[in-house]
Formats: sequence, structure tokens, C-alpha cells
Amino acid sequence: MVTYPSTLSVRRTIAETYHGLGAWGGRAAIDRWGRYLLLRPHEVDRAHDWFERRGEAVVFLGRLVPLIRAFVSLPAGVARMDLQKFTVFTLLGIIPWCLGLALAGQALGARWHSIEKYFAPLAVAAALALLALIGWWIWHRRRMVATLTEGSGGVSDPMD
Repeated sequence: MVTYPSTLSVRRTIAETYHGLGAWGGRAAIDRWGRYLLLRPHEVDRAHDWFERRGEAVVFLGRLVPLIRAFVSLPAGVARMDLQKFTVFTLLGIIPWCLGLALAGQALGARWHSIEKYFAPLAVAAALALLALIGWWIWHRRRMVATLTEGSGGVSDPMD
């Protein structure tokens, strides 16, 4: 049987591992590999500054949002957020998430399959919307890079 404290412990360990990976690779990794994700240096600077100002809120709220919660540790590590502060805000965000899931599971019991018919179409719609958004972003980014390259005569690096 999985217990609530063990769930929190595992989530915290995973979060701290990703925080460590972000800190280890750091900004140098983003500067080197970010262009393959179509990230431009000035945008990374802006995001880094924003995270410096609002990192605690981002970590806490990010733990409450599916998908975001899986990745919020990496920018915290890249921004070199203090590990103790990161851990506190991670736990504050993990506790309501895990507690909510545990209480929902307890309330539904063996009938948890009954809500699947409602959530399955929502999950498919969300996945399709996310794929469309990613596709639009890539299309827009490539179009912008092509425009910048044409406008400069192909001389400058469009990702700068």
C-alpha cells in the first residue's frame, strides 16, 4: 500500500533531482542547445529575469498544474533557486495535489472507473489542443526566423 508520506517523499526526491539537473546544465546548456528548441538568447534572458522575480510562485503554482508540474524543477535549477526555498515551495505545492488525489480516490473507491468516461474525452481534447499549440508555435517561430534571415540578407544569426 502506498502511503501519503511516501508519495510526498518520492515526489520531493524527483523534484530535487530535476532541480539538480537544471543547476548542473545551467544556462550554458540552454545557450548551447536552446536553438534546437527555437529559443532565442534574449527570450531566455527575459524568462530567467522573470523567474528570478517570481520563482517561488512559479514553483508553488506549477506543482498544481498537470504537465507544468513535471518540468518546473528544471528552470528553478537553471535559475539556481536556493534548494531549501525550492523544497519548501515544492512541498507546499505537492501537498494539496497529492491530498486531492488521495481524497478523490478514497471517495470514489472502486467506482473510480465511473468518471473515466468524462475525463477521457477531456484528456483527448487537451492533448490535441496542446499539439496544435506546439505546432503553431513551431510554425510561427520558423516563419519569423525565415523573415529575419531574408531581411538581413542571410548574414546574421537569426537566433540571436
